Amino acid sequence: MLLPFALLLLVSASPDAGTPGLTEDWKAVFQERYAAMKAAMASRSEGAIAALLAPGFVSEDARGKLSNAGEMIRQVVALPRDPDRKSATRVVSVEVVGDTATVEQTYDASNPKKDFSLRAKSTDTWQRVRGQWLLKKSVTMELDVTSDGHVEHLE
Repeated sequence: MLLPFALLLLVSASPDAGTPGLTEDWKAVFQERYAAMKAAMASRSEGAIAALLAPGFVSEDARGKLSNAGEMIRQVVALPRDPDRKSATRVVSVEVVGDTATVEQTYDASNPKKDFSLRAKSTDTWQRVRGQWLLKKSVTMELDVTSDGHVEHLE
């Protein structure tokens, strides 16, 4: 009688698909999601970008300006391609409660040929929809931009 009950507890406590097991960690899961977002944005494919966004997506920049999914996608697609720009996203922390994750991350971009660098610190909310993590909200908390020797800091 004890063995089946213990087995039931073990099975019910097992992670579902999309939930890291004991050997995985949430930072790695979301680092992969940001890598997918970077690839989608680099492709300038509206469909690829939209596929990573949750319904009702909202982006808030460091000045408090809000953009919906369509506006954000149009802004990304309109950006000029820059083969000399290097960029990286680093997941700082992750807190998961049910099907919602809050991710603190930094984004760094630079182009030494153009004397340009950017660092953004953001708090993002991801929502698990049908087993897939989709970006629901992105809030830029801080933004530092250096261009042609001029530094601008926004909070």
